[in-house]
Formats: sequence, structure tokens, C-alpha cells
Amino acid sequence: MRGAQCRLVLAGLLVAGLGVCGVAASSPKLLGQDVQIAPPKLGRSVRGTVLNAVHQPLAQAVVHLVNADSKVEHTVITGNDGSYSFYDLKKNTTYSVYAVWKGHKSASRTDSQYSPETDVRLDLTIPVA
Repeated sequence: MRGAQCRLVLAGLLVAGLGVCGVAASSPKLLGQDVQIAPPKLGRSVRGTVLNAVHQPLAQAVVHLVNADSKVEHTVITGNDGSYSFYDLKKNTTYSVYAVWKGHKSASRTDSQYSPETDVRLDLTIPVA
């Protein structure tokens, strides 16, 4: 294969690899053979949706994730659908998560270090209408 052809094949593999992460794509092929692409290893994750008291999503809420051992805190801002996510978290570590929106705070929820789950969903509710 020449340089341009090789780059095209590699670019095709990268684009087709997105199908593993949730974007629809056909199986990638390399030299006419199907290629298996493994999903990326992202460690543990905590994700969810921030909702108001009537279960509608809250955009622009600030979600705090706190490592119970080190007290290191990470924050993200929810999207228009109220969703948030934290990836590549340490194993065997307890994390707590809470959200703040316009001065109102949700209750804190905890992902235990003893949980066998690698992808934990923790929805948060802020008591506003």
C-alpha cells in the first residue's frame, strides 16, 4: 500500500471505530478482512441526569464529583438534556456526587468502592419546580 492509500485505510478504521462507541457504522475492513475494534478502556464511570422536582432535565447545572479518600473534586456542567458524566475514575474508590443549579443543591449520592459496576448511573434531583 502506498502512503495515501494507507492513510485512507487508517482514517476509515478510525471513523468506523466510532460505531463501537455508539455511532452507527458498518464493520471496518482492512485488506478485505473484518477488523474487530475494542471499545476504549475508560475505567469506572459515573453518569446521570440532573432533574428538577417535576422530573424535567436541568441544563447548566454544575455537577460535583468528590473522591472520598483524597477529597479531590471535579466538576462538569450539564448539557441541555441535563446529562453529565465522569469517566476514567479510579477503581476501589468511593465517590460522592451532587449538583448545584441557581443556588439550589441536590442531595449527595454515593458510588461505593465496593460496587462491582464499572458504569454507575446516579440521577440527581434539585428541589425546584
